[in-house]
This record gives sequence, C-alpha cells and structure tokens, in this order.
Amino acid sequence: MNKEIHPNSKRIVVRTEDDKIWKEFETSIECAEFFGISRGVVYNRCNASHHAYEHLGYKLKFQSERRDGVYSNSLAEDTEETRLRKGETEDETRRRLKLNPYGEWRNDEWLNAMMERVNKEIYPDGYDSHMAWLSFRGKLRKDKGQRRESEEERMSREIDEEFEQYTR
Repeated sequence: MNKEIHPNSKRIVVRTEDDKIWKEFETSIECAEFFGISRGVVYNRCNASHHAYEHLGYKLKFQSERRDGVYSNSLAEDTEETRLRKGETEDETRRRLKLNPYGEWRNDEWLNAMMERVNKEIYPDGYDSHMAWLSFRGKLRKDKGQRRESEEERMSREIDEEFEQYTR
C-alpha cells in the first residue's frame, strides 16, 4: 500500500473474543477491503467493540486506536473557547457567538417554505378562515358536551312537546 496515510486516521485492531490480536490494519479502508464490507460498517463495528462479529468461524471484535504522536486537534485543550464550551449546549454557544441558534440553513426563507408545506398538508384545498372558525366552534360544543341540532330535529322536538302538553 503506497498511499499516504492521513495523520488523523486511526489504526484498526481486530481481536478474538479472548482479546488476542487476530489482525491489524493501518486504515479503515484496508480493513474494509479485507473483510469485503464498507468503511461505514467498520466504523460501526469499532463503536460497538463489546460485540463480537462472526467471520470464518471466529468471533471478532473491532477496535480503533490513535496513532502515536500524530493525532492533531484543531482546538487545543487549554484554550479559553474550550473552557467556555464545557458548560454550554451547542445552542448557547451559537447564541454567545451571535450565530443563528439553528444553523445558517434555518433562515426565514426556509421557515416560510416549511410553513407552506405544512399548510398544504393540513389544508390540501387551501386555508378557509370560515371553515376554521366552524371547526373551532364545533370543538367547543363537543368539549362542553353540547351537540348541534338540525332544523328538522328542532321542529320534531317542538311538535312532540306540544303534543305532550295537549294530551295532559
């Protein structure tokens, strides 16, 4: 393998269930090619290093290890920014730096487009304020235990009441 190894890449160590080293790989690409799986699967297996995976009758565990002395970090551990960020959530950090707390992609244009999509889902025929008012009034009646009485039902009830009064 003549390709240059990135300084931040990690070495992959594959161990058996009894923690003996089965094979070592310099990169995740090399490991993926050996097992015939994708780099994402190698990454997931390294994150679940407590779980053993079956391969050629062996139960193998994947671990990733940093390379000695070449691992670089963009933020030094003792900077003021890292001390400030320790006690903050990501939203608080964005607000402190006067950034949009939801990221640049959530601007007014995006929010308006989202509201239009939601309104099309809720009101496929368009928003009708009178129908919204009627449904609100119906919900209030339902909550109070009242029910809407049609004209025919009202007339029938009145006739029945008059007949009862007449028969007494």
